[in-house]
Amino acid sequence: MKNLTKFLVLIIGMTSFVTMAQNADSVIVIYQNQKTIVPLPAFGSQTSVSYADSNKVVEIGVWLRKPGETSPFSQLYSNDVNSVKSKNKSKWFSQVETGYIKGFTQSAGIHSISYRVNDVPTTLTENYSLNDSKGYQIRISVLEGEFYLNEKSSIISGFKFGFAQTYLQGQSLIVLSDSSGNQINSYDESYKFRINSFQFLYQFGYSYHFNAGKLPVRINVGNSLSILSTSTKTNNQQTYGNYLFASGGRLSASLLQPYFGMEIWRIGLLFSADFEVPYSNYYILHSKLDGGYIGFALTYRIF
Repeated sequence: MKNLTKFLVLIIGMTSFVTMAQNADSVIVIYQNQKTIVPLPAFGSQTSVSYADSNKVVEIGVWLRKPGETSPFSQLYSNDVNSVKSKNKSKWFSQVETGYIKGFTQSAGIHSISYRVNDVPTTLTENYSLNDSKGYQIRISVLEGEFYLNEKSSIISGFKFGFAQTYLQGQSLIVLSDSSGNQINSYDESYKFRINSFQFLYQFGYSYHFNAGKLPVRINVGNSLSILSTSTKTNNQQTYGNYLFASGGRLSASLLQPYFGMEIWRIGLLFSADFEVPYSNYYILHSKLDGGYIGFALTYRIF
């Protein structure tokens, strides 16, 4: 009977010791589904537990110190364990955009040439005009890299493919007159031009992140550099010396294309401009297509 009583007291004592060890004076370590209770050491001391196999040894140490004392371990707080993420991200074909563009190509002027027709001095005078070009643009992000400066700021860089198509109209009134100024004949011509541009762009910018309620929001600002292949077509052929391109294509570069945009969740609005017109080498109705363009587009982030 006495032995049974001693056995029961021993069991109760061991149970109490394990319970105390699992409370404030112990650390529970679980590694590969193996649970180990590590008693806290004395102040200024260290204890550890090791797990080993034929390939590696995993050793976990516990150090007990007073507040203000220097820790031998690098500091990583528990809320950081779940929030740590890679500072670099790369995405392929992650976003598409489509929208409206307007070019500043409006011009007007007078062009005159003199020549002889059957030994009769003749003057050709042309009054011409062009309106602003208008059209659409489609782009897709090929590769986008993002480097996080902190939780709210990141640097964006990457490559895009794009296609733009714009339209403009021209008007030409041609008058033939003799040396005395008498009108011989006149022609009134109307032209429609279509300008196609294939684009390969490198984009570099800054992105600011925050939340609006439960939705993620980002503001983007930066610049794009591009190489373009541009061609111009018209419904009319060259007439009386007009500089018309029935077809053709040229390579050119555009180095100043700033942009500003905002995204809410996956949908965004993007404003952009081009201050170096890719088709500036083209003369249409004696006018060089200078002036640039602006545009706005809806964007959708696939992932």
